[in-house]
Amino acid sequence: MMMAVLQSPGKNKAESDGSDAGNGTEINSAGETQPEMIYVDVCGAVANPGVFQLAAGSRVFQAIEAAGGYLPEAALTCVNRAGVLTDGQQLYILTQEEME
Repeated sequence: MMMAVLQSPGKNKAESDGSDAGNGTEINSAGETQPEMIYVDVCGAVANPGVFQLAAGSRVFQAIEAAGGYLPEAALTCVNRAGVLTDGQQLYILTQEEME
């Protein structure tokens, strides 16, 4: 059994107001460039499951850190910690028991 990662479609860059042609930045009302943000649902064997706001292009390990890290029973070998996250993605961390 592998780590379950479910994705829902993010908004289309061409339809996003203030988007800078898909380069991961947005321009705010003051004309300043700021990183585009995504929302990721982190659940399963993590200390503080929930929905977290992260910068576009964030990696799985950053979402896990935002959720307080792994619980002792987490199945660490099933997680691609270098994976790139997308807006609306759910990241479910399996336990050792769920692996069996």
